[in-house]
Amino acid sequence: MSLNSRIVEMQFVEVANMLGGELGRLIAFAERVQNENASNRCIADADFDRLLARDVPANVWLTDLRDLEGYMLREACLRKVFHIAANTDAVDARQLLEAIRGSCRLLTALRILSIREGLDLPFQRTGLQGHVAASRTGFTLNFDSYLGALLQNAGISLGRQPEIASGVNGVMAEFAETEIGELIHGKDAVRLLAEVLLQHGVARHESEGHLFMSFESEMVDQYATLREVLNYLQAA
Repeated sequence: MSLNSRIVEMQFVEVANMLGGELGRLIAFAERVQNENASNRCIADADFDRLLARDVPANVWLTDLRDLEGYMLREACLRKVFHIAANTDAVDARQLLEAIRGSCRLLTALRILSIREGLDLPFQRTGLQGHVAASRTGFTLNFDSYLGALLQNAGISLGRQPEIASGVNGVMAEFAETEIGELIHGKDAVRLLAEVLLQHGVARHESEGHLFMSFESEMVDQYATLREVLNYLQAA
């Protein structure tokens, strides 16, 4: 990275009269500075912006995949995580990755439905771990139980659960052909991975750090936007 470049997380950027979540603040900040002479660029999780065809300012890069965690959701990275963090090569990384992808596709469909229907389901304050049965090699997600907990925490009648579950199936069918990397919510994937790592004595809060450390420099060239970001930083 060039000595002339500086990376600042949005949480540490103070801008007058700018409220909201970090992604919303980042987009608002990018809009304010896009016509200034300074070479300011922003990178944000794509989230559902590409999927739902939302516009973003020209000076904002969206991650190649849904979010930053997506870059590490690959066999090689999972294999490295268990090798280094759990001191084992006995976990089938391919099989575990497929399980994570399958569960995350379901969870993502629920997140999309929540946005579209204005359900405002409280994902951040509804623990996923209580609805996951994990072993040293894999896990099972009790989706019905998790959905019920989300509805209760949102103050939505459980009588609507069959209707909402049906809506989730509809979203699943709608995005059945969508590349999995555009769908997986990284935090959901990390939470599922954490339950398996926990069986090896790795604390839940350490899982994300281990996952990010698993990324290798040679993997960068597989992602056009990530490569562009690094080229920009090196040339700044």
